[in-house]
Amino acid sequence: MRLEIINIQAIKPYENNPRKNERAVEKVAESIRLFGFKNPVILDKNNVIVCGHTRVKAAEKLGIIDIPCLYADDLTEDEIKAFRLIDNKTSEYSQWDFDKLGLEWNEDIADMLEGFDFNIGNVDDYSFAEMDINENGLEVKKKAKQGGGKRKIPLTEEEYNALNKQIDDYIGENGVVFGFIRSLLK
Repeated sequence: MRLEIINIQAIKPYENNPRKNERAVEKVAESIRLFGFKNPVILDKNNVIVCGHTRVKAAEKLGIIDIPCLYADDLTEDEIKAFRLIDNKTSEYSQWDFDKLGLEWNEDIADMLEGFDFNIGNVDDYSFAEMDINENGLEVKKKAKQGGGKRKIPLTEEEYNALNKQIDDYIGENGVVFGFIRSLLK
């Protein structure tokens, strides 16, 4: 495998790319704008994209002419096809470790990620309990994959208002609701 800087005009999209990536282009472009082009595009020996269609579209949007590319010239045609699929699929298998995510998150990070719609409400596949605070109290719902079940904790109107204020204050300070319960337990 070799790394080269390639003119974007020489790169060819794979005509059978099964991924629909238009929604991601703006976010990837913003990431490249903020951090630089840190994830090379993978090409076959004919400069056809193996992995990185969205990065190429983002680079075009940003007017980047030369981009880093890795050549997968050690793979057969069938291996390239399989790699194209599995490279996109494997990210779907991962989950967030919310304890570690909480350690990484701070106001500066939240500011940097503001344009990415990155907040706990948008993180898929979370495994912590959901809270619904309403006039009937605090309702904690577990996701079905954790065995279901829910608890209702009755709140007075005063408790309800105080809890909502604490949540609003926490979100104001941290930019996200993640970690709120941990802050209450301290």
